[in-house]
Amino acid sequence: MESERRKSKRINIDVTIQVKSVNQNSSADQPTAVDVNVVDISTTGMAFKSDYQFKLGTYYDDNAKVTLENKESIQTIIEVIRAECIDDSIQYGCCFVGITLEQQFKISVYQIVAENANAPT
Repeated sequence: MESERRKSKRINIDVTIQVKSVNQNSSADQPTAVDVNVVDISTTGMAFKSDYQFKLGTYYDDNAKVTLENKESIQTIIEVIRAECIDDSIQYGCCFVGITLEQQFKISVYQIVAENANAPT
């Protein structure tokens, strides 16, 4: 069984967003924005897949807000903290930097609604 890396419970999500580097030392050969497929989210971070090779310890802005299925959206800075190869693609783990309590609450509400929608009746 895979050990949980996050401090908070994660929920599966399938959303494509753009992230933009906020590092001061970005080189000219780096794209200004990169599309990524968010695969799960928690109140403290998210995981995404991308063909672009992200460096660990780099920071990105959710250029296009993460819009949850309940139409709530969050926007924050993320730090890439891990990378692992899963099913012939690279999945990156990120932690939110400076996320507000309001944004965390939106994610918590989304998790409750999603869990209740999938619960047996």
